[in-house]
Amino acid sequence: MLARSALSLDLTVNLEKSDIVVFRNGGPLARHEKWFYDGVAVNVVNSYKYLGVFLSSRLSFAHACDDLASRAKKAVYLIFRALWKFGDFSLPIFFKLFDSQVTPILLYASEIWGLQIHDSIEKVHLFALKKLLQVSPRTPNTMVYGETGRYPLYINAYVNCIKYWLRLTRLSSNRLPRKAYNMLLSIHDEGKHCWVTDICHMLCRHGLGFVWLNQGVQNVNMFLRTFRQRLVDCFRQGWHSHVDSSDRFSIYKIFKLSHEIEPYFRFVPSNGLRKFVIRFRLGISDLRTHRLRYYPHEQCLDCPLCHFRQDDEMHFLFHCQALSVFRQMYIPAKYCRFPSFVNMRLLLNDTENLSNLARFLYHGFKLRKCLAPSNVVH
Repeated sequence: MLARSALSLDLTVNLEKSDIVVFRNGGPLARHEKWFYDGVAVNVVNSYKYLGVFLSSRLSFAHACDDLASRAKKAVYLIFRALWKFGDFSLPIFFKLFDSQVTPILLYASEIWGLQIHDSIEKVHLFALKKLLQVSPRTPNTMVYGETGRYPLYINAYVNCIKYWLRLTRLSSNRLPRKAYNMLLSIHDEGKHCWVTDICHMLCRHGLGFVWLNQGVQNVNMFLRTFRQRLVDCFRQGWHSHVDSSDRFSIYKIFKLSHEIEPYFRFVPSNGLRKFVIRFRLGISDLRTHRLRYYPHEQCLDCPLCHFRQDDEMHFLFHCQALSVFRQMYIPAKYCRFPSFVNMRLLLNDTENLSNLARFLYHGFKLRKCLAPSNVVH
């Protein structure tokens, strides 16, 4: 049958580059499920790359997303390799490069698969952000999003899906994509799950069910901006809820008031100094309350320099006597006069003194490493 079809269309088939994918729910093929071309058996595979996207026999896009993530990660390495040659660089430059060079790879064909969240895609995004911040891969994602002011890529994928759906609804009825959409719509009306079903659920879940009922909108661009903003607002709400409810962020939420890029990226241009600000804010510095957060013996949390009180953020910034010289040099007296969590929040958000704060953290942790090497936990 394959041979007759190819000959009728005057096609030349290269069997070395031709495979067959049988879409099914799993399990082995039946004995009679074999295909031949001109007497030669055609190879049957579980997945096939078509137009840059892997199509699997289970109609799952997990393999396709893994492939996109692998290619995108290589692009991330190339960006960092190029930027490191320039030394210090600003975040807007990195974000511009990432959004123009990496995001299109990660979201390729997301109009089809983007209605489901694939961890492999977002892991590349988070990998790039954590590498940019010079923090451990175990750093909480919530903090990484909060410090950089970034949003998960599923927001872009959702917008791409809705944009493509709106485009389909505006096509004339004789177009093949519109006919395929009408077939999916009929399947959805019969109560069966398909791509159209996910579009319907997406709109209704975000309070836009009237758009589904009307099968489109008049002003597409305005609607897409509204839809994106609604997705952003939902993410922000979940982000604030997570920060407020988790014990891991008990200190972080004192000075992190909103989901937006932090000003120290602009006021502390040196990557070497900025690293100390980032680790102090995210609770992953050399402070014993950070490194020994889950250690069972509280006496091990004493300051390794003065052994006076618990080695936490308040003690390091305002109380440790070993750091008094650096404190007088870099921290304004108005914050040290009445040490409190309020003053700590004001200090960490004081744009005029962020550069001096970074220098204080640098010299303070450098002194700790010289005088108290046992503070480093292996």
